[in-house]
Amino acid sequence: MGSNDLYTPFFYYKEWKDYILFDLAEWQNGFAFKKKDFSDRGIPIIKIAELKNGITGNTNFTNGIFEEKYYLKRKDLLFSWSGSPDTSIDVFWFNMEKGWLNQHIFKLYPKEQIITKEYLYYLLKYLKPNLICIAKNKQTTGLGHVTIEDLKKIKVKLPPLPEQQKIASILSAFDDKIELNNEMNKTLEEIAQAIFKHWFIDFEFPNENGEPYKSSGGEFVDSELGPIPKGWEVKKLDEVVRIKYGKILPIKKLKNNGYPVYGGNGIIGYYDEYLYEQPQVIIACRGAASGKVLTTYPKSFITNNSLVLELPNENRVFYFYLKYYCLNYPFYKYATGSAQPQITIENIKFTEILVPEISIIEKYNDIIKNIEEIVYNREIQNQTLSQLRDTLLPKLISGEIRVM
Repeated sequence: MGSNDLYTPFFYYKEWKDYILFDLAEWQNGFAFKKKDFSDRGIPIIKIAELKNGITGNTNFTNGIFEEKYYLKRKDLLFSWSGSPDTSIDVFWFNMEKGWLNQHIFKLYPKEQIITKEYLYYLLKYLKPNLICIAKNKQTTGLGHVTIEDLKKIKVKLPPLPEQQKIASILSAFDDKIELNNEMNKTLEEIAQAIFKHWFIDFEFPNENGEPYKSSGGEFVDSELGPIPKGWEVKKLDEVVRIKYGKILPIKKLKNNGYPVYGGNGIIGYYDEYLYEQPQVIIACRGAASGKVLTTYPKSFITNNSLVLELPNENRVFYFYLKYYCLNYPFYKYATGSAQPQITIENIKFTEILVPEISIIEKYNDIIKNIEEIVYNREIQNQTLSQLRDTLLPKLISGEIRVM
């Protein structure tokens, strides 16, 4: 494809019309917020990091009032046009209640007489590889961008509105099912979090008589973390796990299938080798996601953008406990550096972790493993749905497969 013809359907139809990408919508850039606008509470300022990671401990908020055009509400269509090309150039549905739009992100207002909002979303998903190439050609110090002038050079062909609606309906059916699975998993994980808090923060785990430990007068001893149940210990994190960096894997080696590869913000692709047979707890250690805690699938590859908390085989029984302990711990506070935040092994190895008695851990596992199994099966289903959607998307957008 030439630079002025970045989208060519496989098939041509007389009812499909030629357009310039820029002419399909109004592209409203975000506001350049200043340090004086930031607050520790209020409405979140939505940067590219928030679109990818959600609200984290590194998020800025504001109590200021700005022009309405910078205000965001759920289901606004956003396109991030600047940053590290492979990880930042993308299109998003805004899925939070409200926010203020930061610079380097376009809010899109589709011209409804030409294109539907949903079809524009999938069109930009289809064009994403080309847009990334544009951004890479302008990279300086690792960053690239897609400008208004670039958008004015990209040619597209659009089917009539009824056909757009059918195409978007097919693709969104996959996304809707994925979102429903995610919502159900979120509910289950909230239940698991509540059980963790009840047992290991409120200390109301069942005693030998099945009664809540603290409420029934269980014995406590003093520790570095305050009063803890008798028989429990406080240890340093590196006494419980081996903390290691993941392994470098160049982006060009990523594949569309194979074993999942985890960066600092989740799965970034696939590879034909894996590093870990069993699921691992990992902490993002580079970039805006630093401090974010994730768990991996079995047989996964973990890049050096994450720290791995390896449990020795004899301590694997602590896996679920370690997962939820870390999810409740603010590792982001150990991030250093403003331009490129990072967390090192030295930063976190002396973190104190509460270690319950093994009998309590085993009772906890009996409950949590059933929840985890359901969550895992839905995640695998989502993986399959995503692959099917991604296979269909270029065929539908290009006209190779038509829906009449």
